[in-house]
Amino acid sequence: MLGKLLKYELRATGRQVLPLCGGMVAFALLRRLLGLLQITRAWPGLNEALDSLGIGLFTLLLIACTAAVFIVLIVRYYRNLYTDEGYLMNTLPVSPTQNLLSKMFAAVIWQAVSVLALLLSVFISVIDTHVWRQIVFGFAQMNLSFQHFLLLQQGLVPLITIEIILLVIIGAFADMLKFYAAISLGQFIRRHRVLGAVVFYFGLNFAFSVLSTLIMLPLGLMGNDITSMAALPQVLALSFGITLLLTILEGVVCFLLARWCLAKKLELE
Repeated sequence: MLGKLLKYELRATGRQVLPLCGGMVAFALLRRLLGLLQITRAWPGLNEALDSLGIGLFTLLLIACTAAVFIVLIVRYYRNLYTDEGYLMNTLPVSPTQNLLSKMFAAVIWQAVSVLALLLSVFISVIDTHVWRQIVFGFAQMNLSFQHFLLLQQGLVPLITIEIILLVIIGAFADMLKFYAAISLGQFIRRHRVLGAVVFYFGLNFAFSVLSTLIMLPLGLMGNDITSMAALPQVLALSFGITLLLTILEGVVCFLLARWCLAKKLELE
């Protein structure tokens, strides 16, 4: 049943997310095509003005589309489970856990798609330009720094790399679950549910930030005593490891809060 729910969620949200992602790529292709045609070559001043305007519009479009994807996913959770649609969704022969998991996986998948569309749009826009050459140069410098880091890593680079990858993936789930938990808790403030969700979101952020600070503080004090770069890999590995564990804890707590609200304290509009 979870697979069917996930397929339904992907179809329902895809109708809104895919046009946004396609719009980013289409605008990048249009910008690139106009640049290749060089229609305004005879008027250099006009060409520079249009190019600056195009960059500004393109940047705003990327920000707007990326934010819109995230808003669509959040609103989908709220409307589908806590408004009139919730009377249908919560009477289906599925558990609250399945409802929550299907929305979480669908949201993370579409977030990944939107990030790929964003990267593809930027790549199309800057390829064969001075910006692209600067990006290549930047990566070359990063490669040199990484090679220097390899000399100091003492076998810890694979561990750090795995920790970073897991942190990105698990962080995406934890961030979405934090929104779900805030929306679920916000339903207890019946007359101001949206405001309640915002308040609970910032409250959760504050609580987890305090916990993270208290746990990471000893590591920060230890880092101030480091006098040799040789200790950097160990500190990074420990820091990323603790951050990963805190992110997992954050995701689990938010998942349990959202599930508890759906299973025991459901408040529909």
